[in-house]
Amino acid sequence: MPPACARSANGTVEYYVTGWSVTGKSAAYLLTMTVVNLTSLALMLLVLYRSLGPDLPLFDPTSPISLIVATSNGDVKVPEGSSGDPNDPLVRDVMITYGRASDGRFALLSSKV
Repeated sequence: MPPACARSANGTVEYYVTGWSVTGKSAAYLLTMTVVNLTSLALMLLVLYRSLGPDLPLFDPTSPISLIVATSNGDVKVPEGSSGDPNDPLVRDVMITYGRASDGRFALLSSKV
């Protein structure tokens, strides 16, 4: 600081220091927030880890096969190893009929699996 900017003054000064002091309440608050943050981080990592698992089944809302299987309540069985592609020979050979299921209600049924 240049000497021309320095001034001396006589008197008293009062000032209050605002800041953080260590108390039991502060420690409890910090510990609680640390637990919440670590739990959030653990849940986020768990979701990321589980998202790397197997892909969900392909469901195309514009595909007749996907719609028939979705509305059948499990009565329509799609052959093992077939894809959701309507041109797949395994899926193309499945015959879908509307009739009475084993419990007596009307449903979509597959006649070949």
